[in-house]
Amino acid sequence: MDLVLLWGPGRCSEELEAIKDAAIKAELKYVVIETASDYAQHNNVVEDLYLNNSLGPQTQVVACFASINGQVVQVSEEGVGIPALDLICALRTPPRTDYGPLRPSWKGTIHAAWVQSGKMRDHYDPERPIWNTGPTMTHSCRKGGTDHNIINAIKDLCAYIGEVRGQPAYLEPEYIAARMLGVTGDTFACVGGRFKRALVVGAPRTSAQARQEHLIASLEGSNGARIVGARKDLRALARAMRAPVVQGAQAQRQETKLENVFAARAERCELEAMDELLAHYPSLLRMKECSGTSGAQIYQRVVHSVTICREMDILEAGQGDTTNLNRLLESIASLCSQGGSCRFNLANVLHGRAHLLAEGLRWATMHDQEALFMHLLPAVDPADKPALLKQCLALALQTSPSLAIGILGMYYPSATPAQLLASGIEQGARQDVVLAWLSQIDWMAGDHSAAVVLDALCETALFPCLPVLLARDYPAVFESLLAVMCRDKERYSSYAEALLDHAYENRDAALFKKLERGYFRADRRVQPQSAMPEEKAVQPDGADS
Repeated sequence: MDLVLLWGPGRCSEELEAIKDAAIKAELKYVVIETASDYAQHNNVVEDLYLNNSLGPQTQVVACFASINGQVVQVSEEGVGIPALDLICALRTPPRTDYGPLRPSWKGTIHAAWVQSGKMRDHYDPERPIWNTGPTMTHSCRKGGTDHNIINAIKDLCAYIGEVRGQPAYLEPEYIAARMLGVTGDTFACVGGRFKRALVVGAPRTSAQARQEHLIASLEGSNGARIVGARKDLRALARAMRAPVVQGAQAQRQETKLENVFAARAERCELEAMDELLAHYPSLLRMKECSGTSGAQIYQRVVHSVTICREMDILEAGQGDTTNLNRLLESIASLCSQGGSCRFNLANVLHGRAHLLAEGLRWATMHDQEALFMHLLPAVDPADKPALLKQCLALALQTSPSLAIGILGMYYPSATPAQLLASGIEQGARQDVVLAWLSQIDWMAGDHSAAVVLDALCETALFPCLPVLLARDYPAVFESLLAVMCRDKERYSSYAEALLDHAYENRDAALFKKLERGYFRADRRVQPQSAMPEEKAVQPDGADS
């Protein structure tokens, strides 16, 4: 095989398809082995590779796994993990029988394609036996790494194998490494095999360091970059990077490298480095990460992360004011909306600072951040809590459906959901908040619950416009409501009358039919005709009714 792809659980299927597409485009002979529950023991993988004659001298084995701290890789859907070094050793060792090994050991190139794979360098030493088993290349640093960088590098590897088919000399480790350095944006290392000692090329940090000429000069020792390795290996790598076949489509690959550098700087939250790259290459804002995230979104994510760290440092130092807190909370909300996550004990930081706790609770209320509200509330002084809860409830009834119910539940701990809804309606909840409540069918646990909510609703100016909006936007909930009314027509006849009046006055034929299906007849009325297309603008909007 040209390429063997070991694909572990926990990796994105879209990334696998991208690599397969690159292999097909390059017309490679390749095999994909996806480890799952029946591959929990890595020896099964090894047997497949050796017994099916998949491994040849120039075969590139790419191991893509989810990793625990770079040292352990996940090999089954059940979460079974094995030391990464054990996987490497197993790939080098042929399966045995009672009569000895079936095949000679395989000494080709392995690509450790998972984040923090740089930690494997700590286990390699020219004095250890594993060094002589063959070359291994790691595609990220010790502290982190990005899947975007790794997947782009492997896609470029597929293209390169297709370009040098029939020229085995160009598939030797120094040429493979030279090709990878043309696109990688992270720390890249070669250990084992013919290398004299670990060869490590640090991740580019600037647009200048991302240029091919700069890297070649660094390998030759003329500018003191973060590169270590035996001089012989570094010079061989520099010579290989000058080979036209290694450079390939240089402009396209340079663009890929810049994207990878940008993604790697983002992973490290190095905003100044990202700004420098964007100053020279503003098109990076239009790049797309493997997940579909744009460069602009990546940049904003880092801006929010940097802001969070800065404002937290200020607040933890006992300094700052409500402006700092609001900046912090807004950045947290924006980061979470982009799929990011933040873990810190803000309640502990704000403990004893009543004005900041109050501001944080008000902010959480206005933005319907129930988890943040509940996180901060225990830090409030018990003497201040009743007045603060009253303020927050008034805000929540105007802005925050879920949080309003939560606060009402604190006031009325034994109330049913329907009683909480009724209480919120009676206390002046805004129309869109009540609609958000009514759109959930959970409150209608029975006829009594529905009656409680209906009675509260009909005492406000929200009736009948809210049921009309339910009929339009949440028909299943409205039908359940109508069914409750039908079971007690005498009680709800005045409600039905109000709805019929609304349907008739606003020429809402659909609502009229729904009510008549519930046997709420209006003998004095004729069913309204649907509005003509040019008259649809006069249909009522629930917010303005």
